[in-house]
Amino acid sequence: MKTVSLKLPDTLDRQLEREARKRQSSKAAVVKAAIRLYLRQNGAATDSASAFDAGKGIWGSIKGGAADLSCNPKHMEGFGQ
Repeated sequence: MKTVSLKLPDTLDRQLEREARKRQSSKAAVVKAAIRLYLRQNGAATDSASAFDAGKGIWGSIKGGAADLSCNPKHMEGFGQ
């Protein structure tokens, strides 16, 4: 886990302290929750990519396979038998 330091105006620090007391939590926990919420609401990229994003570099890289694999029923003959 990384450490981040920041300077807050006195008024913001007091608000943060009140919120932490109200939640019976630490100021750090309130700040983490606020950052997560901000990033989620603003469409920030997440660490967990979709399967499509994870495979972008390899899609279509195998040569010589069936071009119609996803739509030709003959490729499904005997599947699950």
